[in-house]
Amino acid sequence: MGREIEMLDELLNRISNSINTLEKQTRRYIDEVICTPSEAHLIEIIHNHPDANTSEMAAILGLTKGSISIRTAKLCRKGLIEKYKQEGNKKEVYYRLTPIGQRVYDGHEKFHADQNRAIYNKFSSFSGKEKEFILNFLRDYAIHLEESYLRKK
Repeated sequence: MGREIEMLDELLNRISNSINTLEKQTRRYIDEVICTPSEAHLIEIIHNHPDANTSEMAAILGLTKGSISIRTAKLCRKGLIEKYKQEGNKKEVYYRLTPIGQRVYDGHEKFHADQNRAIYNKFSSFSGKEKEFILNFLRDYAIHLEESYLRKK
């Protein structure tokens, strides 16, 4: 294996380990509520994809439907989201943010903007082709992980 591939593996592992550590830390995106980043990211998905059901949210986040069900139940108990059914479709369950859930979403967005300003600025400085390459590589890597490691039985 070439040195570049070894470096790629090391960097991807470093990023993965950092994300795993960060996802377990609780944070106050607003004063009244303590959330994990995982909870805030699900709130973000509900905000950004208001018509997504459990299956679609699982696909977006790369999680199982069971994991989404457990997490949405916890967010409902915390009063951050609520369930609803669309008229004419009594089978599918959907979710929307409560007012306090919207405040958590806003606080989470502000947190990301503040914490990631430097990396967002760096990314913004790249050409359109460079951005496209980076996004395609990361998308391909995410698909590879899902297909090779997460979806195997």
